[in-house]
Amino acid sequence: MHCTTLIPLATKRPMVATVHDVAFLHYPEFFTRRGNRVFRRSVVALKSRAAKVLCSSSATLNDLRDLGFSEERLRFVPLGVRHVEVTDEDRARVREKLSLPSDYLLFVGTLEPRKNVDRLVRAFARLVRDGLPHSLVLAGGRGWDYAAIDRAVADEGIGHRVIIPGYVRREDQPLWYSAADLFTYPSQYEGFGLPVLEALACGTPVVTSNSSSLPEVVGRAGLVIDPSDESSLAEAMRSVLTDGTLAARLRDAGPVQAAQFSWARSAAGCVRAYREAAADASQGGRA
Repeated sequence: MHCTTLIPLATKRPMVATVHDVAFLHYPEFFTRRGNRVFRRSVVALKSRAAKVLCSSSATLNDLRDLGFSEERLRFVPLGVRHVEVTDEDRARVREKLSLPSDYLLFVGTLEPRKNVDRLVRAFARLVRDGLPHSLVLAGGRGWDYAAIDRAVADEGIGHRVIIPGYVRREDQPLWYSAADLFTYPSQYEGFGLPVLEALACGTPVVTSNSSSLPEVVGRAGLVIDPSDESSLAEAMRSVLTDGTLAARLRDAGPVQAAQFSWARSAAGCVRAYREAAADASQGGRA
């Protein structure tokens, strides 16, 4: 059986579990009281019941090691990405097809406090005041305390420059990434940060956080900033949008970095864990 952090408590089958993150431990204020209780109980159960625990990033693996998970049960199995090739002509066609502005920054993800979207809005407002022509597109479903984002947009008076299209279908997301001048993802904590990898694969310059798993995903193919520092976020975005040489370097570096991550590698890691768990169970080991 393969499950995620929330494991079925009744099963006696050999179990492989994937833990993408333990954000509820680092930022309990971003979860409900019930959510915190459920996640904590599941992590305790995983320590004794899962034969193998797959971690999407080295950061998550280290978190679980610090929580007392035994080394022989932890496996590093990163996520993958579908690789795409997009030309400048493709980008122009996508902007027209989707009625997107000619110059825009993109965020993709759940619109909630942990993703730092309200701070992104305020950093973007600095660019607007400096005269940059770009719009900010916030693509994603509404999450907990979405109102904080609305307040930031209203406080900064930039409602005419912020586009919130809602959830974008997975199959359409590469088009949105590819047509953007910059992808920015200043999340405070991520167990992996799949949108960053997807943007890199599309050759879109990336600005993201220097925390949790994000540096290992972006490598040297993007700019990293302190997610709590609004001025650093604004300056990094400004650098990419005004320095053509830097933007071109990041566009070239993104697909190279993304090529290190594949779904084939992820699948192979899962299969190895299944075989190990089955072998342990057949020998009377941990189930």
